[in-house]
Amino acid sequence: MASTPNAAIASPVWLEMPSPNGEPRPNGATISVIVIHDTQEDNEKLVLGLFTSRSFRKTPHYTITKSGAIFKHLDDYQMGAHAGKSCFLGRTKVNQFSIGIELVNKGDGKDCFPYDQYLSLAKLVYYLMGKHNIAFSHVVGHRDVAIPAGRKTDPASNFSFSKLRRLVEIEAARH
Repeated sequence: MASTPNAAIASPVWLEMPSPNGEPRPNGATISVIVIHDTQEDNEKLVLGLFTSRSFRKTPHYTITKSGAIFKHLDDYQMGAHAGKSCFLGRTKVNQFSIGIELVNKGDGKDCFPYDQYLSLAKLVYYLMGKHNIAFSHVVGHRDVAIPAGRKTDPASNFSFSKLRRLVEIEAARH
């Protein structure tokens, strides 16, 4: 599935919970990848507190809770610190050209990713694909870009990219 050409799609509803840790993207890097993570923690209050703390330098652009609430921490055009040492299609430093989305989840392969969380993720991914002209093939897991291979395992093994893809396709059909 290619990205949608319609950048005028309305954004999903999110709550602003800004982080002080965003940085300018180097040389105006174009956003071309969406990286999906899990938080390795299911305490939403703790997770959101960390991502908005000046001292916890790791910050994604968005966090989605199990109930499907979306929290926005950084403007898309800021660089977040979420992918670490990484490479995608031969390009290193994935943080420079990606958007990071954290899903509240223990990351143990047993903690479920509820339907409402998938649905909010699909709406956000569809919106970001249209806004930044990103193909679904560039929606990846942290485990897919982390180097060395095997350094990261998120999102957990029970996360389904095929389910996400189906929900994104349903979202596309609605527009």
